[in-house]
Amino acid sequence: MIEEKTPDEFKLVLDKLEDYNDITRIFEHMSTAELVNFFDGLSDAAWRHTTSTEWQSYVMHLSSQCFKSILDEMTREEILDIWNNFDDMMSRKFFTGLEMADIYHFTKEEWNAAFIGFSASDFKTMFFDRMDFKGIMFVSDQIDVDMDDFLDDLTLDDWRHFTSAEWEAFLSGQELDDIVEFIHEMIVEDPKVVEDMFAAMPKEMLDDFRNTPELSY
Repeated sequence: MIEEKTPDEFKLVLDKLEDYNDITRIFEHMSTAELVNFFDGLSDAAWRHTTSTEWQSYVMHLSSQCFKSILDEMTREEILDIWNNFDDMMSRKFFTGLEMADIYHFTKEEWNAAFIGFSASDFKTMFFDRMDFKGIMFVSDQIDVDMDDFLDDLTLDDWRHFTSAEWEAFLSGQELDDIVEFIHEMIVEDPKVVEDMFAAMPKEMLDDFRNTPELSY
């Protein structure tokens, strides 16, 4: 049937289906070449009228890499609109299918959409926990909002599970007075977190702290 229709005409058939499983079953009977021709041949107007069911079928049938290639062309607002169609299982299927190389090749719009769409805890677990210092700093530079808000939204358990790279990134972005204030607040919540921070602190910064009278009380 697809050979007799243009991609836009074939999509009109899919538009009528209300269960994404029905669409994925159709995709399973299509060759790779037919699928490529379908997605590559859709007009901008057709993409703008993609139904919720179609988006669900796309994320479930396509590899994470192929679905990401669709998101690569979109704004953060468009990405967030698409994500409103997915349940937790669909989101998990996409993100667990990505390799670190795919993640490092997120567009600026994809990073900002992810930052808005995830809680601070989930963003930390999904991305920063898996990155080195350079990766964390690169991503932080892609985010358009103040990262201080992100830090404020982290839970005590998040701080307890900071990686060495996360501590290095945190410390590099703070003034000495801010770190002193953090220590005074965190020592009450969990002294072990402060110990972990000092264990990850560069020697030059440790030397600065030896001459910091604010830590004497």
